[in-house]
Amino acid sequence: MSTDNRISYWDTVNAIAAEIIEECGDDHEARCDRVHQDVDGSHWVIYTHANLKVIEFSETTPSETEWRSCLPQDAGWAAITAVVAFCLMEADVMSALGRLDAEEEEDDERHCGKCGQVGHNSDFHLSEGRSSSTCNLDPSPVMGLSADRGANGSRSVRQRTDG
Repeated sequence: MSTDNRISYWDTVNAIAAEIIEECGDDHEARCDRVHQDVDGSHWVIYTHANLKVIEFSETTPSETEWRSCLPQDAGWAAITAVVAFCLMEADVMSALGRLDAEEEEDDERHCGKCGQVGHNSDFHLSEGRSSSTCNLDPSPVMGLSADRGANGSRSVRQRTDG
């Protein structure tokens, strides 16, 4: 059974993006270099049968001039599909990087690095003049969350279900 399916493709795209974020951080140039290298070495770009799957699975539409500029005048079918697959997968990985960055930023905005609670971030403590390492803010108005105190005084946060 072939493993060249939509789920496998997107797992590969997301894995490449996650690895690049982990290894390159916010260095844009290093990220671009890694995207180019990782996509260029991917079986999705190397093998013609996989190229056609990238063209099928990708959510990107490259401009014709983008991929045509990479081809010699007498390029055959295999070269055309490889270049189109490369352009599509490169764009998909770049989109995944953007999505993962946005998710991380959103998580940072919702998670307080100072007290560990969800529903506000560390800036809340600065704006409220709080200097302690703990915070008793109820995050429910902010994020639709409900906070509970356990028998040992620990605080847990869960999604409210009361609408």
